[in-house]
Amino acid sequence: MTKDSLRSFSVRVMADGAVILVQTSVPLLALKFGASPVLLGVIGWAAMAVRLPFCLAAGSLSDRYGRKIVAVPAAVLFVLASAGVGFSQSNLALLVFYTLLMVANGTFHPPLQSFIGDISARGQLARNVGASNFGWVGGIALTIFALGWLVDKSLRLPPFIAAVFSIVALVIMVTWRKPQDIKPDVDSNSTPPPAANPRVLLASRIGHFLGFTGFAIIVILFPKLGQYLGWTDKAIAQTVAAMRGGVALGILAANLYPWWRGKFWPQPLAQALMLLFGIIGALSSRQLVLSIAFCGVGATLGIAYTSAMYHGLSGRLKMGKNSGIHESLVSLANITGCLIGGVLAQAFTPRAPFVFFCVLVAFGLVATAAVRYTADRSAARTACKTPLVP
Repeated sequence: MTKDSLRSFSVRVMADGAVILVQTSVPLLALKFGASPVLLGVIGWAAMAVRLPFCLAAGSLSDRYGRKIVAVPAAVLFVLASAGVGFSQSNLALLVFYTLLMVANGTFHPPLQSFIGDISARGQLARNVGASNFGWVGGIALTIFALGWLVDKSLRLPPFIAAVFSIVALVIMVTWRKPQDIKPDVDSNSTPPPAANPRVLLASRIGHFLGFTGFAIIVILFPKLGQYLGWTDKAIAQTVAAMRGGVALGILAANLYPWWRGKFWPQPLAQALMLLFGIIGALSSRQLVLSIAFCGVGATLGIAYTSAMYHGLSGRLKMGKNSGIHESLVSLANITGCLIGGVLAQAFTPRAPFVFFCVLVAFGLVATAAVRYTADRSAARTACKTPLVP
């Protein structure tokens, strides 16, 4: 592993580990403060609604002014917001500090992803992106096995540990230097290589959006369902952690071998499996079955996430903008899951958001099929118009 691959891995371990720790505590603390399903949804979607424009702006600003100029202040805010969540004494304070945390997260990741593209020499992009994604896996592994114990000790302990993780991520980013002899795969005036297939990218982004909608519903709204089922905080945290473990498995499956790279079929397959696991999760009340279902949703998300990130960077053009779109879809998915899911949970039952997720994934599958269908028709029309050469 090169130094840049190691840094790509380490910074994601710390940054994503911090988010996992905070996101585990926030809904459980909110429930302790008396939050309703709608208020839980508001905490989730309002933070992501504020995050959304920062994702788009961060990518473009990092293209213009530099990656670190955008990423370093975001990392500082990450530290302060994590600590703020730990000190919160009301749902209003949780909303404020969680929103600041999501702003920091949304501002940090686009320049980080683009910086990884910047420092990747010819033939190294897949390796460094893979190391970054393995860092997410590392952040999951570092936290999920301890979450049950941490939550059992104190709901305020995870955010304070997250602040420490954020400080480490900040130090890595500040001390990371871009090599001077990088030779990009393409020059600034060239067109994207075949790997940057726009249809594959679009299908990947559909799955990326769907997966993070399920992610938001599980992380923010499932604790209410768990409480409704009479589960302990520890059991709820462990079941949510199973979904994150699934994300890790999906990323591992996508990075150990490039079976998905440049290919369309893995995306509808992942979405179909996502729908299957979503249906199982919507119907069950048993912790083991829900853990398996959430793990499956997480695994399919991990595949879509990796594909969307790789195909957004592989063209080497407008990497900041593409990274901003990538993170904006995360925000939009969280808004969708938390806003609509929260309202449905309040109006009907805490299980309703999971039914909504299944319906949304079914529509996403139809949209993905339409992408492939229109691509095939376009190719057929082009073939018909091409004159035969004698």
